[in-house]
Amino acid sequence: MHTFEDLDMAVTVWERRQWLEIRERPDDVSLMGLEMEHGTAIDRTAYNMRCLAQACRRNEIVVGWHAGFSDLFAPISVGGHAESVLVTGPFATERPTSASVLDSWRALTGRQGHPADPEFSHYVAVTLSTLVLEGARLDDYRRLVGCVARLMAAEDSSEDLFREIEALGDKLASTRLVERVWRAAHDMVDGRLTRIWSSAHRETRLPALGLASFPEQVVVGLFVNREQERDPVEEILRRDAFQRECVQLARSSGSVISGRVGDHGVTFLGASLRGAPERLRRKMLDIAEQASLLARRRFGFALHVGVSPKATSLLRQYDQAMAAAESALSRGMGLVTASERSAEASPLRRLRRELTTLAEEQPGVLPARFDRYLEAVAMRSGHRIEVTRPHLEAAFERLAESILGSGGLEGRALAAFGASLERAAAEAVTLSELFSVYRRALLDLLDSAASPRAANRDRSLQRAEEYMRQHYAEGLTLGQVAREAGYAPRYLSALFKKKHRATFERYLTQLRIERARHLLSGTQLTLERVAQLSGFSGRHYFGRVFRQSTGETPRRHRLRTQTMLAAALREKDVARRSGRLAR
Repeated sequence: MHTFEDLDMAVTVWERRQWLEIRERPDDVSLMGLEMEHGTAIDRTAYNMRCLAQACRRNEIVVGWHAGFSDLFAPISVGGHAESVLVTGPFATERPTSASVLDSWRALTGRQGHPADPEFSHYVAVTLSTLVLEGARLDDYRRLVGCVARLMAAEDSSEDLFREIEALGDKLASTRLVERVWRAAHDMVDGRLTRIWSSAHRETRLPALGLASFPEQVVVGLFVNREQERDPVEEILRRDAFQRECVQLARSSGSVISGRVGDHGVTFLGASLRGAPERLRRKMLDIAEQASLLARRRFGFALHVGVSPKATSLLRQYDQAMAAAESALSRGMGLVTASERSAEASPLRRLRRELTTLAEEQPGVLPARFDRYLEAVAMRSGHRIEVTRPHLEAAFERLAESILGSGGLEGRALAAFGASLERAAAEAVTLSELFSVYRRALLDLLDSAASPRAANRDRSLQRAEEYMRQHYAEGLTLGQVAREAGYAPRYLSALFKKKHRATFERYLTQLRIERARHLLSGTQLTLERVAQLSGFSGRHYFGRVFRQSTGETPRRHRLRTQTMLAAALREKDVARRSGRLAR
């Protein structure tokens, strides 16, 4: 179970028609919530039942694929019969691409994905946090799960199985190395945890991270995009990929690890070998140069580096290196070395003033600088979400006023933007979610500053879409939604056709059909009630539209989805009665 914990993989056992949960992934990185919300959970249930039946019938591991991800279904065989099934997943077999993420999102929701959509942004974060098993690593994981299933069956030598599981676990450890290093690097410069990591209690963990001893030197890099016309989803994936590459770069240098600074920064923490601090400093500068070349040539980023002075605590070095990186970013320089007499980290009020100045003078560097503000707020608030909210609200009030002064947002649009931001921030339950909300909001503000007319148009369209998602069960008209968006009905209709490749009426129908499918699959409500809750004027009209959209009647859809589940259960029962499953 420690192996599954290290891999951050969910594990369950299916036995006697019930799921016995061994390890769950947290809700904020789970796909199930999204699937349930969009009425596709029944599809996953049918997929699970189908794979479970195959694993029992064949008495061998089945690799399933659903919604862009894979799972393993390993039978636990007793006396040659599959008595229950060990299920683990989801995982990916290759790194995500912009096209694959957008396709999976459209299949899940029927909508076009964009980072400005909080739900889509969360989906991308879940995708990036999902384990990737490529090539031989997938074979290793399949063998490991098979060994665990045999161990649970208690029919083979437990000592031999334990040895094989340990060996396979060691091979698979590299698949989560990046995440482990990121966590450790973050904690080492966290004022609450740095003493713990520098103590003898954690000394034995350092070699596994690639460190000979506790780090003594800090380098911070903040990066910005050099290619302004890049696909926004591709931009997110590239930032994640660059931060991952920095972990490998640091590891190849020896006794150096790399961490993340939000979405726009990296850190390098190095330990000296044989007490040679000057040699370590030269090596850290060389790593910074390699990272800058990597950022520019492979990812299209400009990396601005800050180097800490020597002979100070790691936490103080981090603050000074971060300040130096901010200076390099603001001045457009590749590298700035902090002075040994640098002041303590800037107070939050000063950082807010700097953000406002940058919004007016250098908006392109705001995302990277804003990550520094988030780090400072987290430290100041003790990582408590209720204390963090006022600091972020204060910063955004200044930024929004600055953008409004430049003509980026009109009064009505600003009010709608503020209401949307307030709603999303209130729904955030973790500090990470809250930071993501404000990062997205910052990008929205910057789009407004760069292209006010286009940004206002997109925001008005988003406002119309959100209004439709909230009121689709009512008798909506194009004119009613157009008034909410502030557009003429004909212009709003043209915008819908351009963005969604569908008319306003078609988009509204898709929302209603999506809701109807969810109600038909997951409830026993009458067709009249389903039609009413989905926004259709009557049962007969609902049936005609549903059939035109899905190719089947509502009754047939309900029968098919429920039959799929019942058939899978019957197959399992038949196999049990015929002796293929143990009683």
